[in-house]
Amino acid sequence: MNKYTKTIRPQSPTSRKPQKNSNPWIFKMIIICSVMLGTIFCAFVLRIYLNDRTEKLNRLAEKIKFEMEEKDREILNLKNKREYLCSWENIEKKIKEYNLALRPTEYSQITYMKRYDSIPYDQAYPDPGRETEVAAHENFETPVSAYTIRY
Repeated sequence: MNKYTKTIRPQSPTSRKPQKNSNPWIFKMIIICSVMLGTIFCAFVLRIYLNDRTEKLNRLAEKIKFEMEEKDREILNLKNKREYLCSWENIEKKIKEYNLALRPTEYSQITYMKRYDSIPYDQAYPDPGRETEVAAHENFETPVSAYTIRY
């Protein structure tokens, strides 16, 4: 058999007319362009939305700053008013206005409290088991108390 010869196969008859769907790349291009335009549109809408939201937050921040400055002024005014009301000139004026002369206290106004830190610890909190230790220290001139530091 000859290498350079080609066998002829029977071929089906084909028409030379162009087919209707011969250019599918146009539809692919339309789909790609529509996806790109949709993405650009979504990015544009998102940017408008975020700018609007940022503007609203800026207005809210300015409002809060204004309220904070107002509160600071109010606090300063209240401090000044407190200072004025606590001043001796104002107190003296109120004493004269309401006739609140200073007078000695009555006996019923005085109360006495027993302070436990003014007496030795052993007398404030007696411990029956420590009687021997207290008796052993009575011979020394310096008394033993709860405040003695022992190492």
